[in-house]
Amino acid sequence: SFANIGNNTISYTITDTNGCSNSAIDIITVNAIPIVDLTIPNTSQVCSNENSFLLAGGTPTGGIYSGTGIVNNIFNPSDANIGSNTIIYTYTNTNGCSNNSSQNINILQAPIPDTFFDFTTGSYQTSFIWDYLNTQPFTGCDNTGISQLSIVLDNMSLTYSTDANYSIDWGDGSPVYSTSNLPYIGTDTLHTYTNAGLFNMTIAVTGQNGCISYDSISVFIGNTPEISLVNPGGLDFCIPNELTFPIGLASNNPPGTMYTISTNTGSPDLILPHPLGSFYTHFFDE
Repeated sequence: SFANIGNNTISYTITDTNGCSNSAIDIITVNAIPIVDLTIPNTSQVCSNENSFLLAGGTPTGGIYSGTGIVNNIFNPSDANIGSNTIIYTYTNTNGCSNNSSQNINILQAPIPDTFFDFTTGSYQTSFIWDYLNTQPFTGCDNTGISQLSIVLDNMSLTYSTDANYSIDWGDGSPVYSTSNLPYIGTDTLHTYTNAGLFNMTIAVTGQNGCISYDSISVFIGNTPEISLVNPGGLDFCIPNELTFPIGLASNNPPGTMYTISTNTGSPDLILPHPLGSFYTHFFDE
């Protein structure tokens, strides 16, 4: 670091006990390290749930970015630390000399949903909200012809103490519900669905730091579904053969209705969504 950039002459001299001396000279070339700069645009603060992005802003181009949450020069905020993260840009020139520059990116914690076991469904769920009022969460089945489902929500957010706002679009065309206080245990009916069908409820949770997380839940309201499977005739035949069974009465069922076709032939059940076709063909081979 004390030598001159470029060629430096190195002289070595030796003198023996008789006072005779000699010397040798060599030249060492000192190459300059590259001047490296890093200015990553628009990343002073990034929410932890934002999409991964390709890092840029290092000069000269062609270097390598490193740090927590970085793989192949791609930064994934969800893999980084909450708070300050140091991004290092290292560049090596054609002479093999390297230098680096760094910049900090501040990761803000986005709202986090809870993962919990729901005994009603017998499965793990991940959500910001949950429906413990109805026998089947977010599902209403009415046999009286009155299609109605009341929603009381529990707040399942793990970041409840730092959430600033909850915005819920019920998915049925009614006004969006917005509140800064969604109770941990709900007691009030927040919405009532009055039509049969399948609805996509969406929720946006905004933290005090401005980060927003989104979630969606399917809501189904229906009644006793109608369906008929007609005997096509010609049931006495030799195998292999196939029969086509006409299907009726299913067209009036609401969206979200699921149909299961079972046989005693050993074939697995066939599960079909609404709307259902007008026939079912089964191949008999044994």
